Amino acid sequence: MSKSPSDWTELVSSIAGIGVLLSDATAPEPSPPERALVAREFPHLSWAFSAAAAQPAALHDAVLIDEADWHSDATDLYDWDARVLSLQSRRGWLLVSSAHGSQPALEALLQILTRYQRLAPRVNDASRDDSFRCAVSLHRALHDLNKPLVRADYEHALDVWQWVLRLEPCAGRALQLAALFHDIERISSEGDQRVEQHAIDYQSFKNAHAWVGAQLAAHTLAAAGMDAADCDHAAELIWQHELPLARKPDSFTDGASGIRPAMLGPELMSPDALAPADIGAHGSKAASDGPALIARELRVLADADALSFFSLNSRGFFDYYGLEHTRKKVRYTLGRMSPVALGYLQHVKLPSEVERVMYEISLDEHMGLQAGAAS
Repeated sequence: MSKSPSDWTELVSSIAGIGVLLSDATAPEPSPPERALVAREFPHLSWAFSAAAAQPAALHDAVLIDEADWHSDATDLYDWDARVLSLQSRRGWLLVSSAHGSQPALEALLQILTRYQRLAPRVNDASRDDSFRCAVSLHRALHDLNKPLVRADYEHALDVWQWVLRLEPCAGRALQLAALFHDIERISSEGDQRVEQHAIDYQSFKNAHAWVGAQLAAHTLAAAGMDAADCDHAAELIWQHELPLARKPDSFTDGASGIRPAMLGPELMSPDALAPADIGAHGSKAASDGPALIARELRVLADADALSFFSLNSRGFFDYYGLEHTRKKVRYTLGRMSPVALGYLQHVKLPSEVERVMYEISLDEHMGLQAGAAS
């Protein structure tokens, strides 16, 4: 492709700085431990401004969010989306105001950054070079953002990529490419209308989606000039990303024969029990070179995909599909999440309807455990 680095706007942060603005001039600024939590999750963002009585000079360029309004049950996420996403056309500050001290303000800021993290993309050594930037640019070009469903998939892909880097800061190139391209199949199959709610077997539908997407991603990345090992590795992850994580499939690639259909093997594997693996700078190992690496990366990808559903897509999902299919989706997604990923839900602003569904599911499971114990 013929783009220069200055054209790759997908990797330019729309957020100039973050901070809190306290109405009480005597209130202390956020303590180092309080700020450390935000810094740990978003180390690439600078504190351009934090708790102060005076108005910052750049406040006119800021999106200012009131902490109480954000935490209110009556808050409209679509309204906040319109305000914060305006930063895409005018790079500015993201500030949270609070009359209740720095702690609730920082809690709100963390939720806000989580929902809009795609506006301030984070990269590492594996995604900082021109070849990866080219892949990001190609990914953007494949999406017609005038179509609402395609735009939703595009934003979800960017968000999953960012979740991968929060969960695994040293994520390799192939894992990051898999995050970006994992739903590429939907451009053709569900770009105008969703059909997953009509699937008789939801898991089979998901497996087919991943299988076709892996082929498309492999060919697309190869056409973009990506390293063959990275193409195969990313395709391997995409193909397996919807499979039940307790099962170990055969390899996606088979030497010179290339891509082939999924074959679920009988061997059980628990990715959570695996020792941490060194993913490395570019993550170009094939599955045959490191099954533990693939298992770990699949765990990260599944968690990132699930967290993005809850933090970014669940509101729109409920509005599009309604209660019944949302309940199925939430149950399916929660069942794929690790304890680490479940812990991140405390930093997610959930729509009240989705919170209610999650409560009902947890109550059903609790009652089922009680019934099992009684029997």
